[in-house]
Amino acid sequence: MQLDIIAILCLSILNVFPWIYLLFQRPDEKIKNQLEESDAALAQLIQVIMHKMDSLEEIGENFGPQGNEINIGAILAQVLSQKMGLNGQNDYRRDERGQFNGPQEIIETEIQTLD
Repeated sequence: MQLDIIAILCLSILNVFPWIYLLFQRPDEKIKNQLEESDAALAQLIQVIMHKMDSLEEIGENFGPQGNEINIGAILAQVLSQKMGLNGQNDYRRDERGQFNGPQEIIETEIQTLD
């Protein structure tokens, strides 16, 4: 009987100590302060980035054509026609078996030893 009472008393004391420690240390306040600091730093970083973006937009307006929109579809069509064109610039074509048809290139390498 006394052993049961001692075990319950020891377990209850061991359960109370962490709560008392947390009451005085307050890790939630430390986390809250760190989050506020990181939020403030993030807000300042976003302000700096937005300011830089505004200045880049002004620079782009000075160099780019005035009033013309960029036609991304035309740019993509031009790139695809260059890549898929039959003008011989694409050296990495494959045949029906999946082998490369381009010119053979021999690459010489030196053997390096790791110390």
